[in-house]
Amino acid sequence: AKCWSADITPQRCCGSEAGFEREGCGSLHLTYDLCCQAIHIPAERCLEAFQAQDVSAMLWHCRARRHEEVDRCFSSQGLLEQANTQGMGKVLGAHQTYKSYREAQEVKTGKELEALFLPEVVANVVVRFVAQHLAPRPGQRALRGLCHGAKIGGEAAGKSNGDVVFHDYHLPREEWLGEFDYIYSNTLDHSLYPLAALTAWRHSLRAHESLMVLHHSNLHQSLHIDAVDVYGGSLGDYCHLVHTAGFEVIEVVRLPSAEHGVDDLIFAVRGDL
Repeated sequence: AKCWSADITPQRCCGSEAGFEREGCGSLHLTYDLCCQAIHIPAERCLEAFQAQDVSAMLWHCRARRHEEVDRCFSSQGLLEQANTQGMGKVLGAHQTYKSYREAQEVKTGKELEALFLPEVVANVVVRFVAQHLAPRPGQRALRGLCHGAKIGGEAAGKSNGDVVFHDYHLPREEWLGEFDYIYSNTLDHSLYPLAALTAWRHSLRAHESLMVLHHSNLHQSLHIDAVDVYGGSLGDYCHLVHTAGFEVIEVVRLPSAEHGVDDLIFAVRGDL
């Protein structure tokens, strides 16, 4: 489900709620409130940068605007706990056993081994942010990164020439503890225990300023959870979960997307263990 396409644009649809309906912009799942709140409308300069594929301009002009969901990203854990009005998303209770959960993951990813969720432009924004945030000093070792959820199963590991490791990302891996400078993932929605996953990921980061990049889109909302994508939540839910795991959110970039509605990139540092 996506709000915008080449013909269905914020400019056409968001003048009023009546206009949204009249122009045929909505559906059962895509409402005026969802698509036309300020948080969901990319700024004009962001759209220009996106169309020009100007990564530096996107990092500046596509920063998420102030909104109650974004505010949850930059709030402290203490304030989030005091507010206590919003949760950290929803996990579907469809699996009675871990075996059932794992089999569901393997069936889907076995069918989608060649499928890509990460658009090239989003990857370029991630790379630029990571490079600027972790610019190596003279004599410093090369940066090491980890992508959680590349694919699952022996098929993916076998095709990767060693770049993909068959492992349950909920669990710490001893040889990874404190070894990585940055982590990227767009697959937290596959997690049966999302807080445990984030906690394990955090312990694999090397230093206080080491970076996690969590990719969230409209497809990661709780509306889309099923037997495979078992966890879902809003941008604010994701950020609340990130804070609870001990990270500190330092930036949120929101990019327009024809495929996903929006692509949100949550940039968070490890902080003190």
